[in-house]
Formats: sequence, C-alpha cells, structure tokens
Amino acid sequence: MSLRPLGIATEIVDDLKLEVTYAYDDLLFVQHNTFILQFDDAQKRNFRIYFNVECEAATAARLEQALSAAARARECLIENCGRFELVVAEGESEFDVRFLQ
Repeated sequence: MSLRPLGIATEIVDDLKLEVTYAYDDLLFVQHNTFILQFDDAQKRNFRIYFNVECEAATAARLEQALSAAARARECLIENCGRFELVVAEGESEFDVRFLQ
C-alpha cells in the first residue's frame, strides 16, 4: 500500500483555519470531531467526509462547500458519505465510530 496524502488533507483543513485533532489509520478527526475525513485508497486524490450527528445541517453544508473548494484547488475531490457518531462504553476511555447513512 502506498502512503496516504496526509499533507494534502491537512492543507485542505488548514485552508478553513481548522485543525486535525486526531489521526487514526485512514481517518482524520477535525476540529473537536465536527467531521471526519477518510482517505480513499482506491482514488488517492479523493476524500470521504462524514459529519458528526451533532453538527447542524447548515454548518455541515457550509463546511462541505468550503472544503470542496479547497480540495478542487489541489485537484482533489471531497465526497459526502453521511454522518457519524462516537460511541463510548460506560467506564471506558476508548470509543467506536458508528457511520450512518
């Protein structure tokens, strides 16, 4: 497997004055989990975006539009793939990501 374009993804997020707060495998958690960017290993210049269920629809739409513009400037594509929620078991410090359609 080739390296994922972490630098490009970070630049796209930086353009919006946001920060990547956590990276795990093929996922980048952004700005207190407002959204997740997922690398598309089949299409290296594409990213999937999932918005937190707690993110308001208007905010998600505004962020998606701005992220898409920043991605296009780098000849990349952002694909909205739905929403996600973080599930933490009681008394645990680890969490699961549940992707929703």
